[in-house]
Amino acid sequence: MMAGALLLTGIFAGLLAGLLGVGGGIVIVPVLFILFSYMGVPTEFIMHMAVATSLMTIIPISLLSARSHHRRGAVDFVILRQWGPFMLAGAAVGGGLYTYSGVISQINRVSLTQWIFRRSFIAAETAVFNDDTSTSSQNCSVFGGQNKDKLTRQI
Repeated sequence: MMAGALLLTGIFAGLLAGLLGVGGGIVIVPVLFILFSYMGVPTEFIMHMAVATSLMTIIPISLLSARSHHRRGAVDFVILRQWGPFMLAGAAVGGGLYTYSGVISQINRVSLTQWIFRRSFIAAETAVFNDDTSTSSQNCSVFGGQNKDKLTRQI
């Protein structure tokens, strides 16, 4: 029964991801939560295990996708070499600060999450609704560009 539920969940998550562009975790995490509950996993670990399992599926999928793009010549290794170390360092520092810092209270974590969401939303909105076809940072509100005030007022 569990194998069938996981198979159907994977199919449904794949369809949603392909049709709507949403991450599979939007389906996988709730199903894993329910399955882990039925398996008798202690309640204090269920959500952590569901999210961790969903996140763990990203690794092989990302590696296969990267290999596929590389075979087509669609990976710019110059940018990867330039940005890679900074992305890894930023992820490590951000994760460490968020997880291990006693300075960041729960309120600050919520504020940080809201700030990141707003910035991501503004960047996405700029990418979709920007009249200028250039991709320079001058027009991106995340970097304080000229459309920042216009987009902020719309939100």
